Amino acid sequence: MPLILRMAFRNTLRQKRRSLLTILSLGAGYLLLNLAMSTTEGSYATVIDSFTRTQTGHIQVHAPGYLKSPSIHKKINNGQDLVATLSQVKEIEAFSPRILGAGLSYHGSKATPAVIWGIDPSREQQTTSLERKVKQGRYLSPGLTKDDRYEVMIGARLAKSLNCQVGANLVLISQGVDGSIANDEFEVVGIVGDEQSSLKSHVFMSLSASREFFSMGDQFHELAIVTRHYKHAEDLSKQLSVKLESFKVSVEPWQVVAKEFYDAMLADKKGNQVTLFIIIVMVSLGVLNTILMSVMERSKEYGVLRALGTRPMVVFALVELESLILAIASISLGFIASLPINYFFVFHGITLSEPFEMAGIYFDTFTGEFSLYTVLYPAAVVVLATLLVSSYPGLRSAFIRPIDALRGVQ
Repeated sequence: MPLILRMAFRNTLRQKRRSLLTILSLGAGYLLLNLAMSTTEGSYATVIDSFTRTQTGHIQVHAPGYLKSPSIHKKINNGQDLVATLSQVKEIEAFSPRILGAGLSYHGSKATPAVIWGIDPSREQQTTSLERKVKQGRYLSPGLTKDDRYEVMIGARLAKSLNCQVGANLVLISQGVDGSIANDEFEVVGIVGDEQSSLKSHVFMSLSASREFFSMGDQFHELAIVTRHYKHAEDLSKQLSVKLESFKVSVEPWQVVAKEFYDAMLADKKGNQVTLFIIIVMVSLGVLNTILMSVMERSKEYGVLRALGTRPMVVFALVELESLILAIASISLGFIASLPINYFFVFHGITLSEPFEMAGIYFDTFTGEFSLYTVLYPAAVVVLATLLVSSYPGLRSAFIRPIDALRGVQ
């Protein structure tokens, strides 16, 4: 073992009580940072997963320019061939084609605008959580029979505006792709979400019914894809862009499809950095106090080292090495203490006594995330903060005049 390392260990163990208090302080700081990041990342993961699996999917396929300027005329052609191609991609967990439009909805003497979605009920079940959002009535039938094609589900606000209940008849009027007037009467079989949901003004019908309603063949406007994990979306979307190049479609991850949501999430993350910074400052001040006291007590020792010809940077490295030993010991202690807590949050979480839905996202459990990022990032922060605050005591020891140190001049 190098001499400087033996000296660092000896100096660290000289004041066992003080070193232990420093290790406990740093360990608590690491534990707080780890848990803060774990619950933060876990919460974001829950929000993102709920958001993408509620409506957008992890990846969406459209005709070029559809996202910037949606239009019923911007269709994906060769729909059956595209579906067959995507069925062979192993990374895709599920996908669902959709026909998107708008129109007027009528019930009794009341009318209101509505967003009309044509979905494949079976594929949508596998792709999103739409079925679980049915608050009244039931989910759509597959749409294979003529009677099934005249079923719709509607959003909660739309149902309230029209005073429309399950079992009532709903008239929809819109425009077909060929320019014809699209109108028909449907039976309401389910009410989706609540009045604050992002689906509050939607009307859902089977894909076959919407094709007939909008005068479309095997075409559709959107194809929502979910992968094994939302973090794979960007990489997979690039691969699909190449694979689907012959179809002349646009493939975008959820970060682009839901850009406003993604930007708001990033802004919220930056706000959380303030909390983490406060924790870091509190821990750093405790380390600075400990290291500074230790250095001042050993000023004469450093003076002797300087008088014997020890270079300033060696003395500086000695102080930094002592701090690094304390940091590593504290991280090890904090990591061990964090394991059972992280295990609880990741695999069990805190179940909310009253689950709630906000902006179409259903919350019922507060969870955490355990990953290399949540483990190593706090560790790096503790080490860097410790070395940084130790720089002043280290520089003071390195450049103190030997005569001043031996006389006890502080």
